[in-house]
Parts: sequence; C-alpha cells; structure tokens
Amino acid sequence: MCSEKQDTKVCTICGVEKPRTVEFFYQKTKDNRTYWNPRCRPCDRKYVREHKLMKKYGLTSKEVEDMLVKQQNRCFICDMKFTKVERGKRMFNIPYVDHCHTTGKVRGILCGNCNTGLGHFKDSPMLLQRAIEYLCEDIV
Repeated sequence: MCSEKQDTKVCTICGVEKPRTVEFFYQKTKDNRTYWNPRCRPCDRKYVREHKLMKKYGLTSKEVEDMLVKQQNRCFICDMKFTKVERGKRMFNIPYVDHCHTTGKVRGILCGNCNTGLGHFKDSPMLLQRAIEYLCEDIV
C-alpha cells in the first residue's frame, strides 16, 4: 500500500515544518511563476513589520516597544490606552509611529485618530493653534 506524504515546508524564520498550503504560507507570483514564501504567515507578518519600521523610521520593534512602555501604552496626545480591536479585517486602537514629515525624526507613538489629525493639520503648530483659538471662541 502506498502512503502519500503531505507536501510540507519549513519556515526559514521559526524552523517549524508546516503543510505547504495557503493557510500556512503565502503564495507569490513572479515572472509568471508561482512559488511559496519562505516564511510562514505569522513569521512573515513580523518580518514585514520589522522591515518597514527599520526602512521608514530606522527603528526596531524593540525600540517601538520601549517607546510604548515609556508612554505607558497610551497615545501621547489623547492618553487613550492601546488595545487591539478587530473589526472585520481592520485593526483599530493600535499604536502608530508618529514622525516629522520634514526631518523624518520620530516624535512618539500616537493613536490613529491623533496621528491622522496631525496630518490633516499638515503638522503645522500655527494651524493647530488657530484651531484651538477657533474652538475656544463663542461662536454665534
């Protein structure tokens, strides 16, 4: 009797042998050829995040974790505590690395609303000050 061996793959990061399926590994297509990602899905997510942090901000995930500890796992502006909340495929209430768009220097960790809010005000203290003055006025 012939026994079929399940096709498996070893993740290059964690070293665990897993079934070669889309449940465990991403498939990629390049030059009309399909191949399996060398990293399993969980390791690939961590790898991509680490790569983006380093490329965009010059930070490691350890440095971001240290910043979060320093800020007591809260947004620097609104003081909201970070908790991962999944709604469908999107994550809410997660930390974002905030940086100066002119210098590229990292300023801190913000929630999505505060980070986006600064962006809408073009990171301009003058515009934010005008917004504060507007909010403090008695409007008819």
